[in-house]
Amino acid sequence: MGGRNTQTLLQEIAKAKKRFGLPDDAPVFSCYEAGRDGFWLHRFLESQGVANQVVDSSSIEVKRQGRRKEKRCQDPFFKKGSRHLFSSRR
Repeated sequence: MGGRNTQTLLQEIAKAKKRFGLPDDAPVFSCYEAGRDGFWLHRFLESQGVANQVVDSSSIEVKRQGRRKEKRCQDPFFKKGSRHLFSSRR
């Protein structure tokens, strides 16, 4: 779905309701982290009756140890591929 494609967004919400066997008037709840341009989406969703919550990324509690682990590559295929890529550049 392209950016600011509100019609497709509404269609996707309707498809999800149908897929889960919900009535058309079932409430929809949304939560996401909004970047610099994310508040237009919040206003749009609210205008369509979606109960939307915007989350500030700095308010999400993250353990420091977990953050350090994320920086390391856990994918063995990537490690092998990157070693090969860098060794071929020598």
